Amino acid sequence: EGRNFLLAPSGVFNLGILPRTEFVIDFVGTAPLHPEVDESRYSVDDTDVVFKVLLRKGQLQGETGPSIAVEAGALTPGIESEDTGFGATANLIFSAQWSWFILHVNSEAELSRSDYEFGFTNMVITEFRFNEEVWPVMEFTRGMSASESEFSALMCVIWSAADGLDIDAAW
Repeated sequence: EGRNFLLAPSGVFNLGILPRTEFVIDFVGTAPLHPEVDESRYSVDDTDVVFKVLLRKGQLQGETGPSIAVEAGALTPGIESEDTGFGATANLIFSAQWSWFILHVNSEAELSRSDYEFGFTNMVITEFRFNEEVWPVMEFTRGMSASESEFSALMCVIWSAADGLDIDAAW
């Protein structure tokens, strides 16, 4: 569309509720840098509520081999958003670590909000953990549905601000 938006704040809240199980809430705050007439100045988009289950303990948990998890739940309506209605998502996650390099591969199936259009997304996330306080991350995403196809890339820096609290900034 040729428009620019500020995506902040965005959040992922994980709450461990059972062994190997987390309750997760995701959202992205969105503000158009140059709002159009009658357009909201701020919205909360890409909201979901899911459960994440660790199927296999691996290198990220101090074991051997890949870590495998599944995440599934509801896509929820946004606030002041074009994201109306409910949808569904299921995501299979493989993660592995080699010394300072961490690789995550996600394959997600989704039924969109409102029209329930099926879509599929593959994501590759690389973390370069040169130290445990601040490290760079790159994310590459390829999404496909019946009506569109998209590719995105993201550069990020993660700061481990406190035990259990990581903060990131992305471009």
